[in-house]
Amino acid sequence: MVKASVLACSSVVLFFLFVVSFQVHAASVGKITRVEGRVDVLKPGRTAASGVSPGDSVDVGDIYRAKTNGRAEITFFNRNILRIAPATRVQISRYSSEGNRSNQIMKLERGRVEAISGEEFLKKVSSFAEGNKFEVHTPNAVAGIRGSGMTVGFARMITGLFFSTGRGYFYNPDNPGRSVNVAAGHISFIAGTGLPSIPIRGNARFVGGSDPPGGGQATGTGSLSGMVSTASSVSSTSVYVFTRQRIDVPTNNTVSTTPVLVGSTDFVYTGGVGHGLTTGFKMQNVKFYGPSATGVPQTWSVAGNITGIFDTAYAGGTNVLTGSNAASLTMTHSLSAGQWSASVSGSAPHGIGTTTKAFVFDGTASGKYTTMTGGVVSGTASGTARAP
Repeated sequence: MVKASVLACSSVVLFFLFVVSFQVHAASVGKITRVEGRVDVLKPGRTAASGVSPGDSVDVGDIYRAKTNGRAEITFFNRNILRIAPATRVQISRYSSEGNRSNQIMKLERGRVEAISGEEFLKKVSSFAEGNKFEVHTPNAVAGIRGSGMTVGFARMITGLFFSTGRGYFYNPDNPGRSVNVAAGHISFIAGTGLPSIPIRGNARFVGGSDPPGGGQATGTGSLSGMVSTASSVSSTSVYVFTRQRIDVPTNNTVSTTPVLVGSTDFVYTGGVGHGLTTGFKMQNVKFYGPSATGVPQTWSVAGNITGIFDTAYAGGTNVLTGSNAASLTMTHSLSAGQWSASVSGSAPHGIGTTTKAFVFDGTASGKYTTMTGGVVSGTASGTARAP
């Protein structure tokens, strides 16, 4: 009788250990395959972060925080790769890989990441495109891969997306029906509650967020040796809510981390007819935002409208628009089938609004035009600003 009780108790203990072992294993979704500088992780259910080292397990719910000198690379068990750039905070929010379905969501709260799909994901997407996701979510955007590589940056409520290879999709979660497709070599932005800008040619350095990730390497390194489940499905137990961005500054720093309006101006082209524009082309109410009202702004966007007329005898050109306080903006644009796009760069040598500090800015603009009634224009523009 005693022997039977001991055996029964042993069976219960072994079963419990098996269940615990399976749950721990199921939560592991990949490994750290590269680390540079300072990177830490806040594990689910823990109150203190710990340093990250190559070979560490990656779990759903992990929050990775790369400092200003830190980088990290995660290789998931389905061979998808996530590269974390300096000054970045990102959570592994969701991961499942079972049969012909794969679902991965990364929650980017600040900074920049590079996502590269692996061969396993490519095969699944080619067979069941709608049932497979590899997405990066920010507070105002969803960027998804369809078998490719993309860079996503987020800062000051502006999300930038660049595809280095392949293609994908981009939309504001408040308006998911207005998604745009982004092809390799193209870039798009979502500013605040707006819609994605029309994709134009660009590169990863315009995305924003932080320094370019990946160190120029195209493939992951490291080992994924050991037992790996061929079918796993786990989800984060934490509530999927974006929190206010946190910036790693000393506690006695009194500078606000919430962007404030520095100033605004209209930029107008007054050069007559030439290079594709006519007099009166205007970017109305261009607003600049920064950490303080008297400091150098960090972002800008058109809060009003872009209006005017293109001379459609030209396929595009370069024009200088002028604003208040000697500010100027150079726009290099192209026209094609009712759509226009442009790269933008400018300077404010005496500041704008409440700041007298000089700054420069760049970004992109895009929209529509009609050849009827002289080529009337509409569109949006946004980008980043900094000290010269």
